[in-house]
Amino acid sequence: MSIEKVVNEDLQVINFFLMDMKMNILDEKALNFNFRRIYKIKVNNSIIAFICYLMLVDEIELEAIYVKPEFRNNGYGSKLVEFMTKEALQLNYKNIFLEVRVSNKSAIQLYEKYGFEIANCREKYYGQEDGIVMKKEVR
Repeated sequence: MSIEKVVNEDLQVINFFLMDMKMNILDEKALNFNFRRIYKIKVNNSIIAFICYLMLVDEIELEAIYVKPEFRNNGYGSKLVEFMTKEALQLNYKNIFLEVRVSNKSAIQLYEKYGFEIANCREKYYGQEDGIVMKKEVR
């Protein structure tokens, strides 16, 4: 298993995952935005997971992480979070932020496993559902 940068030819699959997450799709311009990093994991030549985050001034903002349902609970999400955290350390970033639906218990557990803590709550951010902002200090 390797983690590789997403290329233009991968956009259709990544956008399918984003639609499944009820998120906005990406075009080539968004994919090639200098401050955005998007990486994939492939199994048997098919993309089964990806992570997308923004590299801001001194912090990283996780935009999306996705693992196909049939590949969940096999460590792929962990590998992607570890990859992002390692890059943050290497580039001397201070913090990583993310937002997650309060109902997404498995994602919250994953983030807590890697040292993310709840920073605040955005009431009814997802319509009737609250969003939790989580933060991890990298250094």
